[in-house]
Amino acid sequence: MNKTRIKNEAGESEEIGEILVYGPISEDSWWGDEVTPKEFRDDLKTLGDVKNIQVRINSYGGHVSAGTAIYSLLKQHPANVTAFVDGFALSAASVIAMAGDKIVMPGNAMMMIHNPSSVAVGDSHEMRKVADILDKIREAMLSAYMQKTGLAKDELINLLDEETWMTADEAKERGFCR
Repeated sequence: MNKTRIKNEAGESEEIGEILVYGPISEDSWWGDEVTPKEFRDDLKTLGDVKNIQVRINSYGGHVSAGTAIYSLLKQHPANVTAFVDGFALSAASVIAMAGDKIVMPGNAMMMIHNPSSVAVGDSHEMRKVADILDKIREAMLSAYMQKTGLAKDELINLLDEETWMTADEAKERGFCR
């Protein structure tokens, strides 16, 4: 499923690329509606040399590793990125939104952030190892949130610990959108 469109906005002299992040964020595509880093990278290449990219998000989230890779792809792209939260930017989708130079949320949109989670099998040593890995993954997420919001690390950790759901107004008050 190709999620890329290139369009000319009325009154604009340059092309604006648009990419949809509509669906679960995953490392692999099982059902065809997943957004994967590889597909996203391919869509970015399809856009060509655009000066502006609009990323339209409506996702419950998914794998933080895939969301982090998509975030990095957007941050490395030379275009100006505007992230539009069309519905939900939950979990890993909220990390992708943080790549926007500008993040736009209409009044009916929602954003949710929480600590990373996993499933583990093994003895107590394996469980401690997985917990340590999850803490490191949280640090990577915190980097994206701190850079965008300007909130202190301790405040963001509290928001992650609480699994914080934000309306557009609440997200704006906390610096998650403008």
